[in-house]
Amino acid sequence: MAWTKEQLLNHPKREQLLGKTATGPKTAPTPSPIKEEPDPPPIHGINGESILFYAPGEIVGKPTMTKRDQWKTRPCVVRYRMYCDRLRAYAPKELWHVDVHTLEITAHIGMPPSWAKKKKVELVGKMHREKPDWDNIGKAVGDALFEQDKTIASGQVKKFWCAEGQDRTVVRALFFPKPGSS
Repeated sequence: MAWTKEQLLNHPKREQLLGKTATGPKTAPTPSPIKEEPDPPPIHGINGESILFYAPGEIVGKPTMTKRDQWKTRPCVVRYRMYCDRLRAYAPKELWHVDVHTLEITAHIGMPPSWAKKKKVELVGKMHREKPDWDNIGKAVGDALFEQDKTIASGQVKKFWCAEGQDRTVVRALFFPKPGSS
């Protein structure tokens, strides 16, 4: 018998039908690999000429996109789009109303859990020289935060190792002050 998606989700023995055998009392569904993000943190700083904020979570560089990604999404594209959504969620509303000319991005990338503790202690805070590439991180942040990222005249991306679970993207946007404001 072919089950519809709705029938499977409503069936009392859905775990067994989906090939997941559950022994003992029913357990909560396994969490998805995507972590639920808490409410956006307060803005770290807005002064006369810059906005500083951060977005916790995995850093994803922009993948090479194809026409096919519009109708058949690859996992790397889904992760990239979720990263862009997270950046937009954490960005302060003031960012949309200023003329940004420079972006300074600092990516803190967590170490894999399989690494030795000694290696992790040694690398925390040191420069990250592996994938994702610095230019792909910059492209992802620019595309996520600005409809027309062509207006960004300069940018800098720095990558550092951090402890597992402390991944975050720190963004500082420099902008031109509005005329007449001091």
